[in-house]
Amino acid sequence: MGFALIDNCIIIILTLVTAFLTEDAVLLLAAAGLLLVTITAESMGVRVTWLKWILCACFSLAAGVWPGFLAFAVLWPGKQRVQAHKVFYWLPIPAAVLLYFGWTIFRYRDELSGQLLAETFLPALAVGLGVVALLSLKQVLGLAERNHQMERERLRQSTVSEMHEKKLNRQLAQQSYLADKNARLTERENISRNIHNSVGHSITAAIMTLDAADMLYDTKPEEARKRMNDANERIRGSLESIRRAVRTLDQESADVPLTDLIAGMDSIIDEFVMDTERVCNRVYDTFPEGMQLPHEHLEFLTGVLQELLTNGVKHGQADTFLVTLSGDSAHIRLTVKDNGHSDYGAENEKQRLAQGFGLKKIRSYAERCGGLAEFSNEDGFRSVVELPLPS
Repeated sequence: MGFALIDNCIIIILTLVTAFLTEDAVLLLAAAGLLLVTITAESMGVRVTWLKWILCACFSLAAGVWPGFLAFAVLWPGKQRVQAHKVFYWLPIPAAVLLYFGWTIFRYRDELSGQLLAETFLPALAVGLGVVALLSLKQVLGLAERNHQMERERLRQSTVSEMHEKKLNRQLAQQSYLADKNARLTERENISRNIHNSVGHSITAAIMTLDAADMLYDTKPEEARKRMNDANERIRGSLESIRRAVRTLDQESADVPLTDLIAGMDSIIDEFVMDTERVCNRVYDTFPEGMQLPHEHLEFLTGVLQELLTNGVKHGQADTFLVTLSGDSAHIRLTVKDNGHSDYGAENEKQRLAQGFGLKKIRSYAERCGGLAEFSNEDGFRSVVELPLPS
């Protein structure tokens, strides 16, 4: 219950009490109505303080009996005004008492006597005590209302906090789901890249070996048998590569020596030269002793080397390759250059990358790691893949 409602109740009760005692009920009702409107307007922020004083005085005089003067109890709305006007809070009490005395003296001025003044003292005291009681009642009711509002505000804040917490929990759950989903997608991409890099190239080499064995079968059966055995071993190795690719490897989070990468590249180049009878030169820069790189980088770079060597023969009919491994303590760079023929160029780069599964995977991984992958075609196809190394 707000102060405006309390004040309106006071005026309505006083009107009902005094309406049967006054000689001019119409004037009383008019003053009461205007006072109710004024109280309501003040509760809506309209400054009508002096008008309330005037209407309280009119209401009291229209009532003509001491209870009507209790209307002065509605002059100050509550605690907010008390803090700003501590001195004036109790001002309605003497104002009501003095107005009652003045009204009594004026009304009975022709028969004024000491006895009349003495008889007027008790009603004046009742007016003062009545205003005090109503003001105190307003404070008690106002305090209860403020406590109720504070409780509702605490409940609202608690509800808002609970809703915010639930929303935050939902967002965290969604973020966790998306992170888990992205991790699964990354893992699937790594598996698909490893399968493509290892199995695809091994099977391609096995097919090329079988083709060579078929051509040698009539003239050199022993050489053809040897090549068929080599192809068989490659296919078996491909099956084992599939099994390794689909397993979760704990080694992926560990670092490995750079010498392991060089050894792996040497093995790939030696097998490539043996299978295709192409020329493949290699140049390795001098790196700091004990230099390491992530296991995932090792798998990626060996797969890139297989991809680029095979593509050079398959798509460019290249017969000479140059493989360069360079870099520093912060980067590792693999460059593969061949003398093949290709229609790859700046005008069709996007289309060729979109169509080429291997090159697209190479660039995707390199850029995701903060590195780069560049491809050019000038006097042969040239590929540069650079990856950052963890500090």
